[in-house]
Amino acid sequence: MKISWGTVLARFLAIAIAALVLAGCRDLTSSTGVTTPPIVVHAVLDLGSSDQFVLITRARTGGDGTTGTNVGSGAPVNGALITITGPNGVQMFATPDHFRDGTPVPGQYRISLPQFGEVLVPGASYALHILLTTGERVSGSTTVPDVAPIRGDINNLQQFRITRDTIRLSWQRISVARGYEAHVETPQVVYSTFVDTSFMMAGTARTIDDDPLFVLGVPTMVVISAVDQNYYEYYRTPSDPFAGTPPSNLTGAVGFFGSIVPIISQGYLPR
Repeated sequence: MKISWGTVLARFLAIAIAALVLAGCRDLTSSTGVTTPPIVVHAVLDLGSSDQFVLITRARTGGDGTTGTNVGSGAPVNGALITITGPNGVQMFATPDHFRDGTPVPGQYRISLPQFGEVLVPGASYALHILLTTGERVSGSTTVPDVAPIRGDINNLQQFRITRDTIRLSWQRISVARGYEAHVETPQVVYSTFVDTSFMMAGTARTIDDDPLFVLGVPTMVVISAVDQNYYEYYRTPSDPFAGTPPSNLTGAVGFFGSIVPIISQGYLPR
């Protein structure tokens, strides 16, 4: 049960859909008065994973010609040419991602670092470039928090008494990191929040739906990740339909290109 950006892609998709609903606030209108629904890109470099993902969608246009009225899950954008260029100038090309049965995942792309003999470098800057079949171009950049990643091991579980114990974690500030994300995951629940340099959660904690976060005998992973400014500002900004989309660091699209580095990864076995 290794936690990485790839394994929590469901959360990534859910927030992407919410962003698509808000994207109507930023339609692009040409000189002819024709409104083009915006491209929405979500891309994250995760130093805890050898696979990196890029999700590209276009906000749907409703029957009345407006965007954001009948968005649904947005329209996946296929056929994009995607490159991520590192500090050494090596270009890593993304390929369409596939389900286990071999069918393509609409609008989702993967970069496998081993294919290019590359590893992501803490503290380094990376550039994202996207060319769509329509001729539209998207670009962005991220600087990775300057710390080596920690990999968790589900086989190394700490015993955790739900009624008596509290998880307490703390760490030193990290260069380049804008903030820190605490991520708690079980097979049934995924919970994330931004914190400063410490995290505390009681065994009796419950979700917003009043379900217990910790369940007897169910392994629970807690991962603390240092995140860059792009990731922090995008996900920390509340999704308000009156305020528009969260801040974007991209040119040619809404969304973001950011980076995260897991710095603490610990498994617990509630009892």
